[in-house]
Amino acid sequence: MKKFYKKLGATFVFGAVLPSAALAEPGRAIVGAATVVDGDSLRINNEPIRLWGIDAFEANQMCGAMDCGQIATSRLTRLVQVQNNPGTPNVICIEKSKDNYGRTVAVCRIGGVDLAATLTIQGFALAYREYSLDYVPEEDFARINRTGAWAFEFANPWDFRRGRTESSDTAGAPTQPVETPINPPATAAPVYSSNRQSAPAGCSIKGNINSRGDRIYHTTSSPNYSRTVPERMFCTEAEARAAGFRAPRR
Repeated sequence: MKKFYKKLGATFVFGAVLPSAALAEPGRAIVGAATVVDGDSLRINNEPIRLWGIDAFEANQMCGAMDCGQIATSRLTRLVQVQNNPGTPNVICIEKSKDNYGRTVAVCRIGGVDLAATLTIQGFALAYREYSLDYVPEEDFARINRTGAWAFEFANPWDFRRGRTESSDTAGAPTQPVETPINPPATAAPVYSSNRQSAPAGCSIKGNINSRGDRIYHTTSSPNYSRTVPERMFCTEAEARAAGFRAPRR
């Protein structure tokens, strides 16, 4: 993301999103099939959209040994690709503002699932506190449970864009014991990454993506349950189906 200047106010800001009221239509809905650009932006009907309230890792960013930037893009792609399955809804984005690139900044959901909240809970985006505190609970959940990039040291995305690649005081550096895992906020998809210390009680359904890209969920009664390494955990079969997973074929 390129550097730009905010001329009013005699300051300049590097590389991210600076919401602006100019030309914004708060509350406007953008609905349709989405194409992912990177970990926190997409296009619907050829309109560029930036997810409100979060900052995902940059495409070329590493978090320790993890290619967190590429994974952030991949995770967002997975979330929106469920719309390609018959009967699943389009992405619905509600505009909040415009940024200085002219992009729509919006809260986006698919099937009621908040994309930004889910990425943050999974540990591949941070709450963008400079502009919104909406996703701080999701970030707290990811930090406490060491999901995604929180299992490694990383630079905040906004610092990375400024050329600061070292981890900061507020970035992930889980070198000491953390608090007891907490349940995720209700704003995101009820899915749990496989590197969580434990899923909530009763959330035992394993979601796996095989080499062909098939999304299959396994209940405790499935023959392959014990051999399945989950990419996500679900509490109910309905949640698994809503995320684009299917039961194994007999």
